[in-house]
Amino acid sequence: MDLRQAIAGKHVLIVEDIVDTGHTLAYLTHILGARQPASLETCALVHKPSRREVDVRLNYVGFEIPDLRRAPRGSRGNGKRERGTALRLTAHVSRFPFPVSRPARRSGPSEESSVIRRDAPSASLLSQLPWLLDANSWALALAPDADTPHRDAGVWPLGNGKVFAHAGAATPLNRLCDIVGPRYGFPSFGDCWLELSSERKSVALPHQAIWRARESGVLVTHAHDRAVWLVTLDYAPPGHSVVLRVVEIWRGDRLGADARLVAHLPRGELHEDRRRSLRVTGDHGVLILSALAPGRLASPGRIDIPIGDVPASGGVQRVVLVLAAGPDEERAFGALPQLLHPVTLLEQTRGFWHAWLRRTRTPDLWPQNFPGPTSTTRSVSDLIESAKLALKMQQADPGGGLAAMVHRAPLSARAALGSVRAFLAIGAREETLDHLEYQFRGATVLGRIPEATPPDLDTAGAGESGDWSKQPTPHPDTAASVVLQHRWWLEAGGDIEVVRRHWSYLRRCATGHHLTPEGLVAAHQSAAHPCAILAALFPDRCGWPNDLVAQPPATVSGPWLLDTMAGYVAAQEAMAWMAERAGHGDEATGYAGEAGRVRTALERWFWMGELGAYAPAVYPLSGAPHPAPCAPVNLLPLWLGYQRADDERARRNVEAVVDLVGFRGSTPDCEHALTTAAAHLAWDLTTLGSELAPLALANLASLTSAAGAWPDQVGPGTTSAALDPGDLGTALDAIYRYFTARHPAGEPTHELRGVSRDGKTFGPGPVRPFRMRLPREPGGLVVVTADPADLERARRAAGVRRTERLTVIEPGLPFGPDFLTQLLFDPASGRRRVKALILGQSALAGDRRSMKPAAFWQLPDVTRALERFQAEGGRLVRPG
Repeated sequence: MDLRQAIAGKHVLIVEDIVDTGHTLAYLTHILGARQPASLETCALVHKPSRREVDVRLNYVGFEIPDLRRAPRGSRGNGKRERGTALRLTAHVSRFPFPVSRPARRSGPSEESSVIRRDAPSASLLSQLPWLLDANSWALALAPDADTPHRDAGVWPLGNGKVFAHAGAATPLNRLCDIVGPRYGFPSFGDCWLELSSERKSVALPHQAIWRARESGVLVTHAHDRAVWLVTLDYAPPGHSVVLRVVEIWRGDRLGADARLVAHLPRGELHEDRRRSLRVTGDHGVLILSALAPGRLASPGRIDIPIGDVPASGGVQRVVLVLAAGPDEERAFGALPQLLHPVTLLEQTRGFWHAWLRRTRTPDLWPQNFPGPTSTTRSVSDLIESAKLALKMQQADPGGGLAAMVHRAPLSARAALGSVRAFLAIGAREETLDHLEYQFRGATVLGRIPEATPPDLDTAGAGESGDWSKQPTPHPDTAASVVLQHRWWLEAGGDIEVVRRHWSYLRRCATGHHLTPEGLVAAHQSAAHPCAILAALFPDRCGWPNDLVAQPPATVSGPWLLDTMAGYVAAQEAMAWMAERAGHGDEATGYAGEAGRVRTALERWFWMGELGAYAPAVYPLSGAPHPAPCAPVNLLPLWLGYQRADDERARRNVEAVVDLVGFRGSTPDCEHALTTAAAHLAWDLTTLGSELAPLALANLASLTSAAGAWPDQVGPGTTSAALDPGDLGTALDAIYRYFTARHPAGEPTHELRGVSRDGKTFGPGPVRPFRMRLPREPGGLVVVTADPADLERARRAAGVRRTERLTVIEPGLPFGPDFLTQLLFDPASGRRRVKALILGQSALAGDRRSMKPAAFWQLPDVTRALERFQAEGGRLVRPG
């Protein structure tokens, strides 16, 4: 029989006559707690602890029957206490009752590490709540002999919009890192991790695993040495600024009399009023660590809990750690009296995430041959679920701002593009609206449209700006991102009233930008360009030739960037489209005209017909296009909406990128790639209806970490220890695009790895060699510089007339020693064809403007070319 009325929001008391094993009461609290009562308490007439097999909490007890036959704690029947860890648990162990997935590109852990006790003690919450073992298939197990480095563990987020932490990025796996709350601001309260100690030594638990219980925000970890197990259940109950850590020790009696559970909180100081708790005070609030266990002892940075003082039930000892945050100490502790039994809170947490996941949309999936162990529909569903949870966890509540909570930094409007598209794809309209409104209110409070906004900016009471036209014009990328987010909101069926209320704000985004007479959009100097990010990975080597776009000097507005130009056009067209619908039709013609003007300039300056691709940049001094496609840039015109799927240039441009750099590269000679490029490629190929779309999706899936998320960069020496809403959102959007735009009947059924096309096997790295093209007639004077001030100085230094033709070669262009030789000497006759060569200071600087290491000019081929040039009568001018 079931209840005849709902108990949600009501105070419930369960009355039992006798409680012995505890199974019945545990079942009732589990079932009723999931129905979200205001409180849930228990009462028993008779309590028989000697019979206890399941840990249950009794609020009211009539009589307790003692266990007169019970031996002293720690005895083995012979009067001697166990010490050390000499005894080893020999109980049967089996594989995870769920698959352990690893990206196919990495070597996985040893088989022996992928185990957990299927027959967990009946007193364990893993037995009481079987759904905790129904783990998401994106799990990780590590053994002492595993060759998988811990840095590949990925990041496992934990949060609820009020508090946030993450695990997996450090050892041990039970370490919660960068705990933040009650606001998602900076800095964090630090890390919290656990250890077992015996005889004043740390107990080595070399076998570790971590997974997320399916359809929940609950992380489960275990560490063991096959004799003693340390299990944690970590979760953030909905509605509380609290992180709970339910810690179970299995067979702790084998550790000896002095065994302790140690909870480390390095930044924690002794709490003044409660000496058995720790406190961390930050700029945005306070964090209190409390252990709900007897006999606990606190000292700066740690709480020690004697295991012998913790009651055991069925071989399980349980401790609950509470990390309560608040703007002040009083409100941090205010959350504690509301805490219910761990089973109840676990069920509430699962119910919250279950409801949210069910509210969002999931595309129809079919078995898809992803590489390696992820080749099941279930794994794809779990990957989508993991990305959804991580994306939602990083949206601050109630503001709606999104931010990267690992290596924390405010999330820019540009990086939020992927998040907004993902929220719209999964049908999370409330989250999308919260973010749009938060950006708007944040700009109002700051008095400008910022490139990045902290996720927890106080926007309470923010009203309309008095006059947006008087605010500074935002960066073109920021402006385009804000506009496009509103267009996508409308296209997904959003409320037009949002656009009407924000219209003056959107108008400020769309107008006031500096354009050259040719119609080129001047990018701001502070732009953090993807090429510059990749270039930072090459302090000593930028590629010879280097295929990344150089960072411009402070005196030059440029280079002109393809993605900035394409975004500007897409935003102007979006404004024209929205103006017709928002009651501002008189403005539509102006926006459309502006879009047409810049589109004409883009097609004229950036399209390279002979290569069938757009240049990622055009350099300002020389007007030369950068001839090597850069995947993070070249893949954006279609994704941003600058092009349509039926545009022939769109198809040729994307195919040129694939042919040149494969699916994982960013430029032909760059070992690293931004993972968003893989997502953009999968989205583009799907939109174009390309036969390569399944392979691109397979590649995108293979880049995920064991946590089911994507790292910022992929390449030698990089790690998966990152979590960013931009990466998550872009990848999730690409996966949804694929499964909603394609049809299973047309999918290949063969293994997708190693698919060949035109005799080439696709994968990371260049498919065809790249060479920069020579100017046909360089003229008498050649200047290698990125500084416009060098041009006039070059004429004077070389002693040539102002009418003498001058050829500018910007050092940031991808040329090598062979290019320099052929520039100075006619390739056919071998004769010198340049009168003077001027090397500017910027060419020799060895920085991101030159994109050539200083050692480049000492290479034997370069030295020989310059010496030959001088020997044959050429004039060589160097700085100084």
